[in-house]
Amino acid sequence: MPIAQHFHWFWFSRYGGIGSWEVRFRFATKDFLAVEGHFNCLAAAFAHGADGCGDYDYVNDLGGKRFLGQDASNPNQTVRADLVYDFLTATARLFLASLVREQNGTWRHERETQSLLNRETSLESAHHLFCNMTGTATWVAVLFYPHQANAYRVVSDLSSRQIMKNDPRVQLVDLPKIEH
Repeated sequence: MPIAQHFHWFWFSRYGGIGSWEVRFRFATKDFLAVEGHFNCLAAAFAHGADGCGDYDYVNDLGGKRFLGQDASNPNQTVRADLVYDFLTATARLFLASLVREQNGTWRHERETQSLLNRETSLESAHHLFCNMTGTATWVAVLFYPHQANAYRVVSDLSSRQIMKNDPRVQLVDLPKIEH
């Protein structure tokens, strides 16, 4: 949080699963010297993932096939990458603004239940509005774990693909679509 104001763009995400999370952090700044000390501390504190620590080709990532449909009205990858980076940065800023520090030094999402529209956090409403604005459905996967006592789990469709890739015993039971 102390260095976020120095970034033009930034985003972060977690990948993996319990016990093996990997966090990815991407950013753009015109004043690296202002964040270099903080950045070096973070880079030294954590092991680097498979893609290491280096320059980020945001155009090929955020303007690539995953984020740009084959029949897009504007197929310019740079234009799309800029829009996606803006969205991810706004989301990252909102996420940071919704964190609350506990007395023991840990962080958590702010609680919001008084509106009766959220079950835990105000970020649920931001997610809901994105889905309402765009009409984007949420796909979930019902997975069966034949080798575990609590045999069924519901996870996101994207997560299910990695889970089944890493453990071929896990079986896809259903792929329901949640419409907003």
